[in-house]
Amino acid sequence: MASGEKQSVNEEMFFCPIYQREIDAGLCWEICNLGKDGLCLQGNEQLPCEWKEAVKRCEACPHSLEWE
Repeated sequence: MASGEKQSVNEEMFFCPIYQREIDAGLCWEICNLGKDGLCLQGNEQLPCEWKEAVKRCEACPHSLEWE
């Protein structure tokens, strides 16, 4: 692992319809839960779309059901 690279506790990856790529399950959980509550992500993480659109994409994703 390179210096400064974050190591994920949960190495499970899911395809994200928001980012259009594989993301860590932890980020998936964060987006799914925070988006529904209207909160913002912490740190550098930026969504490639508005929260309203992200929530619509999340609700259509089968992984969002895993977090309910």
